[in-house]
Order: sequence, then structure tokens, then C-alpha cells
Amino acid sequence: MFCSSWFSYLYIAKQAYGQSWDTESRLLAQDTYRSELFAADTYLEQYGEEMEQSLTDQIVALYIQATEMDSDKVDIAGNLDWGVERTTYTQDDFAARDIMLSVIDAMEQATAEESPQDARQQSAEIIESMQAALQNAISSLDTQIADVDASVTRAENSLISAQNRMNNAPAGTDLTPYQNAVNTAAQAYDASITRQSELVKQRQDYQGALQRTTYYASVLGMSEDGVSSYFVGANLREIQRELFGSNPDSDRMMTLATEIFDRLQSAVDLEVDETENNNYQTFLANMNQFVRYLENYHSIKELDSEIQELNDNLSAGTILSVNENNSNWKASWQKQFNDLKSKISGLPVYTLTSSNTALESFDRATSTRKLDNAIRDYLTEHNPAQQGLVYLYSPYRGIAIFSLFVALLLDIAAFVTGFIIDRTDEADSDSKQKNTGNHGDNIGVAHTPPKKDSVWDMNQTLNWNAIPPLNRYTFLTGDHQYLDGDMTYKAIENGKVIEVEYPDKKLQTGFYYWKDSSIYQVKPAELHYKGTPDGPQDGVYKNAILCYEDQLLTIVQNTEGKHLGTVDPYTPVYCLSKDAYESFSAKEIQNEQGNRIVISLNQTGTRIIAIYIIKEDTM
Repeated sequence: MFCSSWFSYLYIAKQAYGQSWDTESRLLAQDTYRSELFAADTYLEQYGEEMEQSLTDQIVALYIQATEMDSDKVDIAGNLDWGVERTTYTQDDFAARDIMLSVIDAMEQATAEESPQDARQQSAEIIESMQAALQNAISSLDTQIADVDASVTRAENSLISAQNRMNNAPAGTDLTPYQNAVNTAAQAYDASITRQSELVKQRQDYQGALQRTTYYASVLGMSEDGVSSYFVGANLREIQRELFGSNPDSDRMMTLATEIFDRLQSAVDLEVDETENNNYQTFLANMNQFVRYLENYHSIKELDSEIQELNDNLSAGTILSVNENNSNWKASWQKQFNDLKSKISGLPVYTLTSSNTALESFDRATSTRKLDNAIRDYLTEHNPAQQGLVYLYSPYRGIAIFSLFVALLLDIAAFVTGFIIDRTDEADSDSKQKNTGNHGDNIGVAHTPPKKDSVWDMNQTLNWNAIPPLNRYTFLTGDHQYLDGDMTYKAIENGKVIEVEYPDKKLQTGFYYWKDSSIYQVKPAELHYKGTPDGPQDGVYKNAILCYEDQLLTIVQNTEGKHLGTVDPYTPVYCLSKDAYESFSAKEIQNEQGNRIVISLNQTGTRIIAIYIIKEDTM
């Protein structure tokens, strides 16, 4: 009885849900998607707010540390002896003497005690212009060295050639011209070598001067305002302003923080005492941690932007639309679910030291598991037994529970009825045995009168079979009226008399079908079920006879019979003509002849749901 009840439940539930389950499964899948999307959005928003607060606190701490280091007035320039610098870089034989003299004078003035800001700014400009001059000089020397290298090669080849000519001179020949040629080639070679050495020496001087001016620039920057002279204070304030804004620019904050970090790394390499170096190392470590926090914040903002885009698309209906007509919508929805799973899997784990129960409770594995369950329950195909379970544990389980209850009642009723019939048969058998014993050979035989056919309500039959068809058909009776610019036709559709407003004023009596809000005449066509070539397709036959026997529908056209398929006995048949209309069930078909016969399939093209017999029309 349990097995029977279960299969009865599967059938009843399938009929009870009908095509509505397609929409309900979409709503259930969309609900799970929306819940996990909103949870991820809330997690990123709250995590981002906490990250902003943490970054703000770190900025305050870093700024205080920078200020404390500034108060010590790190005097890196104190390690430079400008007298020694002049002796080293302004000697008469130093190629960049004039440039270095200007730079050293500017540096000495800028690094003097209580030096005004204008002097430091002017010194920075002088160093920058002198560095450009040094670069130009080095580039020019590179070109000259390349030319002199070629000249040395040519002079060397000429000397070798002259020596070979002298060595190979014929015996008894005067060698004086040969010797003069060798001497001339040797002088040219020596001159080229000397010029080459001079240019190389000049380039080395200019390169050394460029390296030293670069060091001076570092010293000038560090001695200007201590740590904050490397834009630490200014950059931190800029980052803080971004955090206080309504839409912080995480890319700009990363650029500012990276610039601070790079400058601090350069500062540590400068010649400061051990205590100051340790302070810089500590500040550098704190700044490194701040940069990592900014990287996490940048990642959170990017993911939040992607999640927000999914929110907007879901609200606009561009993804997971319940009204999507694509037959392959489940595959499309699975792709959207997998995309969300990928984004949730990439969410950062909450690692801040402050405790937040809501953020700590967010579990990426649990969230993706819920999405997997939704895919398994609502976006994949199931066998009947699995589908029955899905009905029962879905939020729309009310119909399923009712169907299961009805199935149990029916099977219990059948069991009880069978039990009573069995007991009654046993009692009748005992009674017959008794009667036989009382009358001997005069055995009485009781004749049960035949049962009458149950009366079938035709309206119920038609309503039961009125399921969405593959095509919509309308029979125009010929009655029409034109009023106030509107043409109205009297028509019969699915067994009901209706009125149809249509702009065409010349439609004749006949059978039509609708397509994209337009009406067309039916044309002869073969019946094709789903899965057959050109299927599914309704059948339209002209001047044919329709036969029905043992649930088999056959059509005869031009003395040739053709089997159309198995048809439910109570499938509605509409017999239409200009002057009459009647409807009956398929079991009453008796060689019905029609000018046109239309066999209508359901939307999926799997079975016949209606038959139209047009006795006559003008089409």
C-alpha cells in the first residue's frame, strides 16, 4: 500500500503542480541566489567599513610616529664635509668641475642650520637642472666615444697595413717611404688612443658626478623635514581624506602608500646613525603592514563592485529572469549560479583583531553549498521519485503534502473496499453453499443486471483537456460588424463563442490560426510530434475522413488511410460549419468527414489535445 500510495502521490502531485512548477522552481532558485548574493554584499560592506576604520587608526599611529621622528630633526647632511666634497669633485682635472661646484655651493647653503625653505627649493631646482646637464653630457660623450672607437680601429688597421707593406718590400728597395708611412700611421693610432682615453675619463667623471648629485638629492630631501619630507605626512593625509570620502578611491590610496614605502626604503640606505636607522626600520615595518591592509581593502572594494553589479543585473532582470522563454534556461541559470559561487569563494576571510560576530559567522563553504543545493533541486532534471522528494521539502510543499494525503486516502479506501468486497464474496459463497444444500439439484442462479454507462459531463471533459495548445485556432462564423472604425468578427474558439476585433475588413468564413497577434489561413500540413523531423507541427488535412477505434485515430484521404496516434477517449472534438456548431468527445467519432480536419497538439508536441472538423468554409 505504501508503494502504491507513493506512485499515486507522484502522479497527483505532477498533475496538481502542472506547468506552475516551472515558474515555482525558478522562484525558489532565484530566492536562494538572492539570499546568498545579499549575504555576500552585506559581508563585504561591513568588512569594508571595519577596514576603513582600521586604516584610519593606522594612519593616525603612523602620522604620530612620523611627527616624533621629525621632532628629532634627522640631520643626514651632518655626515657630509663640504670641504672634502669640493676637494674631491672640483679639481682642475675633473671634467664636471663647474657643474659640481654649483651643486655643492647650493647644497651647502640649503643644508645650513635654519636654512629657509626658499633656499632648499632653489637648491633642489639647481640639482635637478645640473642632473639634466650631466645626462646630456654623458649622452654626447657616448656618441663621441663610439666615433673615436671606430677611429682607433681604422688607425690600427692602417698601421698594420703599413707595417706589412714595409715587411714585404722587394730586396734592395729604399725603405724610407715605407718607414715614413709606418711612422705616420703610428702617430695617428697614438692620437686616437689618447683621444679615446680622454673621452672615457671625461665620461667617468660625469657619471661619478651624476651619482653624487643623486645622493645629494636624497640628502636634501631627508634633511628638509625628516621623515615627512618624503611626503609621508602629506600622503597619509591624502589617504585619510580618501577614506573620509563617500566613495574612496582604493587605487589612488595604493599609489600614495606605495610611494611612501618606496621612499622609506631609500631613506634607510642613507648614512644615519644606528638609532635613527632602527627608527626608520620600525616605521618601514609599520608602513609595510599598512600597505598590506590597503591591498586587502582594495580587493574588498573590487569584489564589492562586482557583487553590486550582480545586484543591479538581478534587479533589472537581465539575469535569472522568471519570464525567460529560452528552452535551455536551466543551463543559463547554472552558469549564473557558478559565477556567483566563484565570486563568493574568492571573498577574503575576516582577519581583523576586532571581534564582529556577524562577519565571523559568514562561511564561504556554507554559502556555496546552499547554491549547489539550489542547482541540484531546481536547475537539474530528476527522475519521478527524486522529483517527488523535491516537491515535499520545497517551500511550496503545501500542494505536495495535500497530494500525498489524497494518495493515502485513495489507497486506504481502495484497500478497505477490496477488503469489504472480499468479505462479501466469502459471505455470498457461504450462502450459495447453504442454498445448494437445501434444494438439492434445483440450483438457483442469480443474474446481475448490467451496469449502465456512467453519464459524462461534456463540459468537464472539455475543461479537463483545455491545456495550452501548440497553436491557437479560431473559426470565424461570417457574422461581423463595423462600428466606429473597428471591425468585430463573431467567432468560435475552444468551444466558446467570442468576438474578435481585427483591422482586416475582408476576412471570410473559415478556420484560422494566430501567430504574433496576426491571423492566418490554415494550410495543409502533416502531423509531426516532438522529436520527429520538422516537429512538433499540427496536422491539417483537406477533404478527409476521420476514424476512431480502440483509442486509435486514423485519417483517410484519397482512399489512403494513415494512423495519427493514440488519443484519449475524452479528447474534445469541435465540429464547425457556417450554419452549425457542436462538440463531443473523441470516442464518439464515427467516420466524420470534413472539408478540413485539424489535429491540434499540446505545446510540447507530445500528444493530441483537440480535433477540429470544419464541414465547410469559403477558404
